[in-house]
Amino acid sequence: MRKSMIVIFIVMVFVSGCNTPNSLLYQDYSKKLGCVASFGINKTLIINSKEDYQNNFKIKSEACGVFYKIPFIDFNRKTLVGMHLSGGGCSLTTTPSVQLVNNSIVVNANAVFKGPCKMKLGKTIFLVIDKISPDQKIVFLWGEDLN
Repeated sequence: MRKSMIVIFIVMVFVSGCNTPNSLLYQDYSKKLGCVASFGINKTLIINSKEDYQNNFKIKSEACGVFYKIPFIDFNRKTLVGMHLSGGGCSLTTTPSVQLVNNSIVVNANAVFKGPCKMKLGKTIFLVIDKISPDQKIVFLWGEDLN
């Protein structure tokens, strides 16, 4: 009986694992790039090369300071993804996640706008992930849950 329970448990783990998204590691560069970024409301950005990075991230704000340099990213091994969120409320919180779903990378901001305020709120998120392959698609979600 005990062996059959263990076998059933192992089979359930493998079967359920086939349909669930796999979480991927990322580095949050939102604060590091926050003073240079502004690419539009509810827009997304995918950067795979040093040239695109340097062209997209020109210093656009006095807030960066005179000696600010954009942080180094090894684009031989990494991809930078960004998304700008905008909505109304009293507060905005985000808890980004990155998952692999059917060979697509799903970047979810998990944005929550709270409160009855009529203020316009915005936030830009930048995440560095492992280099995407040419056949991978990136899907951006602002708050939908995959589960």
